[in-house]
Amino acid sequence: ELAFSGSRKIAQIVDDAFNTARKAYKDILDLPTSKFKVSDMVKVIDDSLKAKLIEKCGEVEFRLVEGSDEFIQLESLLASFAIIGKG
Repeated sequence: ELAFSGSRKIAQIVDDAFNTARKAYKDILDLPTSKFKVSDMVKVIDDSLKAKLIEKCGEVEFRLVEGSDEFIQLESLLASFAIIGKG
């Protein structure tokens, strides 16, 4: 029973992470693109933060090349960005 309870907690944590990533993805899609330029946004990001974000992009690209599911990798990337952004 204890193992089942632990599995449920892990499943809830994973589910919460995916829900957060889905919300972040929806928020990105809702941004008015005419008002934002990626080059302007990148200028305000600190170099160490850029390095962390690029590292996560590389990890996701590797998993995609290995045949991983694209949607799951997008969620993983968005969740990583959210975690790094809060860090």
